[in-house]
Amino acid sequence: MLISVLIPVYNGEKFIERCILSVINQSYDNVEILVINDGSIDGTLEIVESLKREHPTKRLIVVSTVNKGLIAARKLAIETCSGGYFTFLDADDTLPPNSLLSMSIPMLQDFDIVVGNYNQYLGSQLKPKRVKHFLLGEQSYLKFYKSLVFGVNSWSLCMKLYRRSFWDLNLINFPNIDLGEDGYLLLSLLDLEPKCFFIQDFVYNYIFNESSMTRTNDISKLDRAYNGHSSIYNLLLGQRRCNNFELFIFKLQFCIQYYRFPKAFKFFRLPLYFVSLFVDTLFFRKFKSIFRRLYILIKLNWVNR
Repeated sequence: MLISVLIPVYNGEKFIERCILSVINQSYDNVEILVINDGSIDGTLEIVESLKREHPTKRLIVVSTVNKGLIAARKLAIETCSGGYFTFLDADDTLPPNSLLSMSIPMLQDFDIVVGNYNQYLGSQLKPKRVKHFLLGEQSYLKFYKSLVFGVNSWSLCMKLYRRSFWDLNLINFPNIDLGEDGYLLLSLLDLEPKCFFIQDFVYNYIFNESSMTRTNDISKLDRAYNGHSSIYNLLLGQRRCNNFELFIFKLQFCIQYYRFPKAFKFFRLPLYFVSLFVDTLFFRKFKSIFRRLYILIKLNWVNR
């Protein structure tokens, strides 16, 4: 079976060669490498073209487009790839040599998604990351879905192999956000009730890169993170798979993540967001009703003065 490895890249001249070579050197041979050059203005395209000439027997395809962002690049990759199965690979990360082989074997049993473990590299420090709270083997998609809501497992679309027909046969909405988009898409996909299989193999190398958009704290990231979280929260409400306590936990975890931002941000936005926790969940619905009545009474009393 043909597996497509989808690699969106923007200005990745420092690491794109390492990334592509990790796919070329896979023990699994029937591979299509599809690189979406998302408007790079550095030497990324030249490096990819050079690798094509150096490895003429490999199916290495590059599609160049104007810069539209990661979500648009991934959508174009899915529409363009030829494989019956595909996996995502960020341009600054790599695949272990047996990654595709390990994930391809369960696919022969008609699964829709195969999920593996991953290695996290922080400089020279290696931190193995495993799928948590699962027995190895087939598991309920709903259990995996809830593990994402509670922040137990990775939101990333990477380190997973997907059956192409499962994406083609169902409508997948791509969100108009640029932070948290992986979580949104993965929850949307799991809501379609796929057959999932979890393996103990390490199938992905997550390499910390300080210049990556999703790994950089700046002023604009706060608003983008808030917009992304709000979109995911609204998605959870619409899917109706989480009870109010689980929605509360989802919001609470997001509040905790604000502590990664500079103090000027966390003290300004965090208290307001904590208020929304109490106002917006079933557990405090009675208090919400009481506060609304008190507000009306105070307002009427103020107006009548």
